[in-house]
Amino acid sequence: MSNIPEYFVDNVQIASGPGGMTLVVGAYQHPAIGAGVKVHCVLRMDLIQAKVLAIQLKKNLKHHEGQHSIINLSPSHSEALGISGEDWI
Repeated sequence: MSNIPEYFVDNVQIASGPGGMTLVVGAYQHPAIGAGVKVHCVLRMDLIQAKVLAIQLKKNLKHHEGQHSIINLSPSHSEALGISGEDWI
């Protein structure tokens, strides 16, 4: 597994259609090396796998919050993404 690349990502774009879902993950670049997002990976999956992934991520994050502390999103982050605290319940 040492040949598998690893990336830090802080940008995710999601698109879905009748046949599946696409996630584009990348990282914002420092303006000194060129502003914008450097795309690291494009993930395509069917909608069943996308739902399984969403459930697994939520379950894992809820467990983490139960063991450590609540992960708070800033109001500006939430507003920019069009999400609210009720989306997490």
